[in-house]
Amino acid sequence: MVKILFVSGTGCLFLMMMFSNCGIFMLPVTAPTAVLERKVEESIEHRKGPVPESEWNRNHLWYRISDHPAVYLPNGYGRHLPRTEHAGTWVIDQRDGKKLFVPKAGVDGITYRVLLADAKSATNWQARPSLKITPQSLISGEVEGR
Repeated sequence: MVKILFVSGTGCLFLMMMFSNCGIFMLPVTAPTAVLERKVEESIEHRKGPVPESEWNRNHLWYRISDHPAVYLPNGYGRHLPRTEHAGTWVIDQRDGKKLFVPKAGVDGITYRVLLADAKSATNWQARPSLKITPQSLISGEVEGR
């Protein structure tokens, strides 16, 4: 079993790995701590799971048209209107499969960009890093988030 801890000192950060049969290994981290902390926070946030509809749709921009998986359209966009790649963009939540369709023309004065930003927020679009930390990446300062 391996436990990984980040230990901050005065102006520096250490990665401490505790191995159940080998003891403790500490490695100084030269990557900017703010970047590393943000990547770790994003990774933790993504693992929390989907946010309930009452929270992400509190402005009531979206209405549900099906349940399994949950599919949403923006209010004002009719069920009969096209939902093709040419007509708009699907934003899919990888955690629960929820899908939101964003029409390229926008809806009722709400632009495509505003709807797209809201859809990405609802699906936790930006918080999907697969944190890749290796001893070499920590020494070189190149911490990757994919």
